[in-house]
Amino acid sequence: MAKPSLLLAFLGVGVHAAFYGPTFHWGRSLSDDIDPPAREVIQRANRDPTLTRSVPLRPFERYWGFLAEDSVLRGAEWTWRINISSIEAPDADSYDAVADSHVASVTYDFSWPADGNISTALDGASGTLCLMTLLDAVDLPVAATNGYTEDDGDSTSCEPVLGRECVAALLAQVPKPRGTACMLPTRTPWAEVPECRDLLGAFEPYGQSFFGLPLGSNVSDDRDGGRREWLSGQVFYSNVSRPLDGADSRLYNYMANRVHMMMMSVELPAAHEGQTAGGPELLCMRVNATELPEVDTDGDGVAFTYETVLESKGAQVPLLGYYRSSRLWLGLCSAVVIFLIL
Repeated sequence: MAKPSLLLAFLGVGVHAAFYGPTFHWGRSLSDDIDPPAREVIQRANRDPTLTRSVPLRPFERYWGFLAEDSVLRGAEWTWRINISSIEAPDADSYDAVADSHVASVTYDFSWPADGNISTALDGASGTLCLMTLLDAVDLPVAATNGYTEDDGDSTSCEPVLGRECVAALLAQVPKPRGTACMLPTRTPWAEVPECRDLLGAFEPYGQSFFGLPLGSNVSDDRDGGRREWLSGQVFYSNVSRPLDGADSRLYNYMANRVHMMMMSVELPAAHEGQTAGGPELLCMRVNATELPEVDTDGDGVAFTYETVLESKGAQVPLLGYYRSSRLWLGLCSAVVIFLIL
């Protein structure tokens, strides 16, 4: 198991108030609660990413048989895109002097063929769309990371990474959402599921994030009199690092090579009036799916993904920070929980 003292040092990076950690959001534009430099970085990262991968997704396919004949979800192919960027940020303030200031960023978005917002694309679902992700700083052993290769580049399956038993156990944890209740297992982290402990529990500290979007309020008046909707192609998740030296590409390379993992769950209208279907779906992707060498830099017996991007023995990867403005958090997220297990 990785040494907690070393990994806590990875997490202990300061982030200036202009930059924030992992954030779920939706709407026509990013909230005014984000300082302009941070907002501009996220927008530029999504317009012109350094590295990107788009993977086709057949959302909630195992429930299609329960949907109405005129369902827009049944047979639909969505796209899950992840953008990884290293972007110049000359206006970023930092507690430490850095040359040629850059930030590393990651954004997620979904695209779907149906007209309208995400509620329409989910057959008019009006409950809560529930999302759960691994924190960006949570790493996997290289042996698991290498399970997702270019041969899997058109798939969101987590089985090549986690194995069938682990995936089945994670899905079995989550019952179908009911109304506004996500029913996500917030008290039983993935790292403690017996079938997954050797992989998801190998890294310390461990953390997950949770987000619930009430689909019934997906369209509402915002402070400027406009409408906030989660539309096809819009970023719904982003993370931006603290300012880094422009010559330091370790964090960017880590984010490009790591396994991005996300669970989503929703209650869907079924074919028969008054009945519902739906439940959880687990998605995985690597943006750079190249096979990595197994390099155990710190000699703890486990080779992690972050160790493949160290420039010298004992160096530390400045992982993405998790500090944020409470105004930003409350303004953009309707229900979010983040926890770390130390």
